[in-house]
Amino acid sequence: MTGADSLEAMFAPRSVAVVGASPRQGSAGAVALQQLRAGGYRGPVHPVNPKYDEVSGLTCYPDLASLPAPADLAILALPNAALASQMAVAARSGVRSVVIFASGYETAPPEHDSLVERLAGSARRTGIAVCGGNCMGFADVERGLRALAFPEEDLAPGPITWLSHSGSAFTALLHSDRGLRFNLAVS
Repeated sequence: MTGADSLEAMFAPRSVAVVGASPRQGSAGAVALQQLRAGGYRGPVHPVNPKYDEVSGLTCYPDLASLPAPADLAILALPNAALASQMAVAARSGVRSVVIFASGYETAPPEHDSLVERLAGSARRTGIAVCGGNCMGFADVERGLRALAFPEEDLAPGPITWLSHSGSAFTALLHSDRGLRFNLAVS
């Protein structure tokens, strides 16, 4: 898989899995599912969480390996402690891209490679495209794809592509009253 293939899987996915999907209002997994629907994404959406059989009216799968077909994009709405293992499951399951909202930082110094280094190494070895960690996600306004873990109002499409390393700048410009309209906004 080439880098271009992985990026295409991220920004034009045929299917999306939300790992950590939850019916608990306000949780990253619940908001990510709501945002996929609110944006108008039309492909299959697969909640993934071993605690539930159904989330938001959709069949919930215990893990990525149980999906009917590999997801092009997996939104990892998980805490740092689960990221390395879920990145490995994503790679084994044929997932081609992921969004990571959690910081990727550990509170205790690691004995070996840090979590960020392990995630980056896994992505390099497997060719998985990664948006994050410690990101707000992205909104492809033209395609109706919102890989976000925060509630977002309707966005009017426009001619600007906005890539930001800062979540604050991402949010501020996305909600600017200066008449800025985006076709794609990525944090």
